Amino acid sequence: MDIPLPWIPAASSRRGVTLIEILLVMTLVGILAAIAIPRVAGSSDPYEAADEARRIHAAIADARARAVATQRQQRFILGSGGQWRVEEDVSGTWTVRGDSATARGSVSMNGASTGTITFYTRGRVDAAKTIRVSIDGHEKVIRVLASGLVRW
Repeated sequence: MDIPLPWIPAASSRRGVTLIEILLVMTLVGILAAIAIPRVAGSSDPYEAADEARRIHAAIADARARAVATQRQQRFILGSGGQWRVEEDVSGTWTVRGDSATARGSVSMNGASTGTITFYTRGRVDAAKTIRVSIDGHEKVIRVLASGLVRW
């Protein structure tokens, strides 16, 4: 003889889920989705701005080193749309070197979307500049001192 236990429901008494239970689970899933989706969809790689700033920093530092090594003026030019390039003064004519790219984010120089940094033969620049690289709210700053040194 089988004796039913009070804490275990009989097999015949539970044949499915009620509408209330389904609505409760759907409501909980909806609340969790409302919290999680904006965080996941709006997130970006926080290192992307650092990578882009590193590329620009390397190009500027290389332009300074080449100005000293070759005794020719070098300049870093930031154009509209985040395009940048490095040029070399060859006998009074500026020629574009291979260092050119389009930034993946927003780049500004001293608050403007365009600008030029000219390195003279001793590695100095005409004026100190600040370059800001911003991608999806992540920002990195590069400073070029009047002495020509390039700093994060």
